Amino acid sequence: ATGATPEALQVMTGVGPFRALERVDLSGNEELLRTAEGSSVLAQLLGSGQESLHSIELAETGATPEALRAVAAAGPFRALQHVDLFGNKDLLHTAEGGAAL
Repeated sequence: ATGATPEALQVMTGVGPFRALERVDLSGNEELLRTAEGSSVLAQLLGSGQESLHSIELAETGATPEALRAVAAAGPFRALQHVDLFGNKDLLHTAEGGAAL
């Protein structure tokens, strides 16, 4: 948990593109993906590493179905092997969440 905000991720995307980005771990940043802004900025960051990214860890980030759709739209992630959504308690309470996953 780093306290990452959408603004912090926006700064990181400005440094990219990250052509060899393999892992993104934002676990524990509890409010990061509860907003459309956070989801959009995360998608931008992930999109810069779509060919090499193999691990996306979003445990306890407040991920919503909208956030998952934004992440998916940043792909395709051809090397993706691991996605961690642990602790996003409300994510799969609806059919919408299941469909986004």
